[in-house]
Amino acid sequence: MDVQQGDWTREEDVARARWAYSEAKRLLQRYSGLREKLQESMVTGVSVGDCALLVEERLKNQWGSV
Repeated sequence: MDVQQGDWTREEDVARARWAYSEAKRLLQRYSGLREKLQESMVTGVSVGDCALLVEERLKNQWGSV
C-alpha cells in the first residue's frame, strides 16, 4: 500500500475521518477563547498578519516558541 497514492481501504478512510473530526473538535474546544477572539478580529477587518500575530501571542506560552 502506498500512502502517497491514497491506496486506503474504505474502513481506513472512515477511521481517518473519525479521527480528524474528533481532533478538530478537541482543538476547537481547547482553544475556544482564541477562536472567538480571532473571529472577532476577522469580522472587524483586522489584517491576516495581525491575526497571525494574535495567534502567535496567545499560543507562545503554551508551545514555547511559535
